[in-house]
Amino acid sequence: MNENRRQILEMLAAGKITADEAERLLVALELNPTRILPWLQQFAEVSSPAVTDICPL
Repeated sequence: MNENRRQILEMLAAGKITADEAERLLVALELNPTRILPWLQQFAEVSSPAVTDICPL
């Protein structure tokens, strides 16, 4: 498992994102990693992620 997928799963386990949000992020990570990686890196600074802003499935 790569580090980015692990980070998403850790956010899910910590209750920072919902299961639906985690699924969207994982799909976005596979389809367009250049779009999702900056968001993942900045997530620690944001209290409420806007997952739908980066991967509106």
